[in-house]
Amino acid sequence: MLPIVSIVGKSGSGKTALMEQLIAEFKKRGYKVAALKHSPGGMEIDQPGKDSWRFAQAGSDAVLVSSRDKLAFVKNLDHEFDIEEILPIMGAEFDLVLAEGFKKGKSPKIEVHRRELGDDLVCAPGELSAIVTNGSLDTDIPLLPWGDTVAVADFIEENFVKKMFTVGILTISDKGWRGERQDKSGEVIRQILSSMDARVVNYDIIPDEKEFIVERLVKWADEDDLDVVLTTGGTGLSPRDITPEATLSVVDRIIPGFAEAMRAESLKKTPMAMLSRAVVGTRGKCLIINLPGSPKAVHECLEVILPALPHALETLKGQASECGIPETQI
Repeated sequence: MLPIVSIVGKSGSGKTALMEQLIAEFKKRGYKVAALKHSPGGMEIDQPGKDSWRFAQAGSDAVLVSSRDKLAFVKNLDHEFDIEEILPIMGAEFDLVLAEGFKKGKSPKIEVHRRELGDDLVCAPGELSAIVTNGSLDTDIPLLPWGDTVAVADFIEENFVKKMFTVGILTISDKGWRGERQDKSGEVIRQILSSMDARVVNYDIIPDEKEFIVERLVKWADEDDLDVVLTTGGTGLSPRDITPEATLSVVDRIIPGFAEAMRAESLKKTPMAMLSRAVVGTRGKCLIINLPGSPKAVHECLEVILPALPHALETLKGQASECGIPETQI
């Protein structure tokens, strides 16, 4: 799921200015940012007489305008969308979504408060993650200094962005690399991860060549510092299936339990699961997981290991607590 934070506040509190400053600050830090604006009073962004306006007037339910460097999408709605309905339309390519408004939504909220506008807040205290204020408020909610964009960005980064684990999806397919096959398995991985605290940072399609696979795994683990790399494809018995060999050549330690669990689950569906040679291991603090090439098998295998994935990543980073149950609780 994309990290998203709503900036809320009274009219004139400075929330739009804070949005602008935060976008600029996060861009300086190297993040890919999307901005989302709530317009409860309705909106009209098309210009009468333009071709797109004429299409809409003719009854088109959606109008897209594409140019060399921009894409605009306008769709008629039968109800007001909440943030959860909007995010899938935006896609998963962003590191952070900053929303202005949506005070009734479920996303984390930071309220911009100015003492000149009164002490009351637009959101209940229990709904807020922090308050940006130029005054003093009697509350246990973290207070951030009004006008200090860096402090607000630091708070968002530490509490919402860095808490998500970073993912690389590496599709290994000769046909996919040549553009002869759609990468449906990579799409399945994205869809499953969208419900987790995960950010897909890297994505690529490469051929079934050991040197290509090794180079990408090493770069993503060592240079890009990803938490987990999910490969899909190349785990069978075909002469071109080389993913396990490439993975074994770069990992420090093998984690057989993950691969065993995936094969055991797949064996419930087909005896052909015995032919899978997928391996799972670690390179430094990066977890590398081989998944099958079939979208259906990817779904089955990824679902079975997801419950253990967060703890595995926390353990790799040295952040996990003991997983055993103290004797006093038994």
